[in-house]
Amino acid sequence: MYYRYEGLEILNRVQSPYNLFKKLNVFLVRHGESVSNALRAKLKSENVLLDEDQVIEDAKIDLTEKGIAQSKDIGRKLNNYLAANGIDKGKTLVLVSPYQRARATYEYANEILQFENNSDNVFVLNALREQAYGAFHMIDREIKKRKYETIYQNCQKNTISYYKPQFLGESPMDVSTRLNTVTDFIEKMSKQKDIQTVIIFAHKNVNKCMLMKILNLPAEFYDDFDYEENCSVLNICHGKYKKIEL
Repeated sequence: MYYRYEGLEILNRVQSPYNLFKKLNVFLVRHGESVSNALRAKLKSENVLLDEDQVIEDAKIDLTEKGIAQSKDIGRKLNNYLAANGIDKGKTLVLVSPYQRARATYEYANEILQFENNSDNVFVLNALREQAYGAFHMIDREIKKRKYETIYQNCQKNTISYYKPQFLGESPMDVSTRLNTVTDFIEKMSKQKDIQTVIIFAHKNVNKCMLMKILNLPAEFYDDFDYEENCSVLNICHGKYKKIEL
């Protein structure tokens, strides 16, 4: 079905066109506060730009103490929600990004959720890693403009962020393309087992792209939709976006 895009209100009326997701309840969990999240906030409060000397390797960025507490809290909230709504953990598929902050979020949340890590219901999928920013990873915009002026300008030619490439990295559209392997994996597991619920522990941009993929949302949505809170949860229940209170 074709929907005219008129901003975020589209979330209230679209439904996934995919039969797979019309049958599933999907939870997209963003990782807890990371060391890089805290570093950015600290430097911003001090009016200091983040440059190459402060960059942390993306895959190894860990949680802060606050992020650990957030992860345990979201584990409790999710566990209560699953129990209150009669969601069978035995029919739940858990998928986790390979990056440390997402894996740690799952592990701390799972202290309460109690999924069996050695079962065939829990998997780490490399395709769930965060968007690769390449040479622009973590660097503030003003430094990008100054040190990579020509390349930066070339990367800004697209007015819609979804299509903007990163120097030696990915665009959100590239992320969405590799997420095809995730949806294929979910479909494969759903055929093998009676999967009713999927919980994904990943990242802000990955979760946004996954939401867009499931609901078949247009590229403009990427710029309009923003959620900043760590350990926030997006829910697509039987093909419809649903705001949940945890």
